[in-house]
Amino acid sequence: MIRRAVEDIGAPIAVHQVEYHPLLSQTPMLDYLRGKGIPMTAYAPLAQGRAAKDPILARIGEKHSATAAQIAIA
Repeated sequence: MIRRAVEDIGAPIAVHQVEYHPLLSQTPMLDYLRGKGIPMTAYAPLAQGRAAKDPILARIGEKHSATAAQIAIA
């Protein structure tokens, strides 16, 4: 839908908000928006609490003296 708004309709997009966190890859969307010069803002950066309890993020956090939530936000 964003591609249609930008390319077909030519709508001016100031910013695009998408769910974005380590448990949900949005790399194709981020790449597209960067290519068009459209900023992206994230909602649910902690995956509604799941990222704060994720064991992989917790292990990464231990290596950097940080919590899993801090790693997810970073």
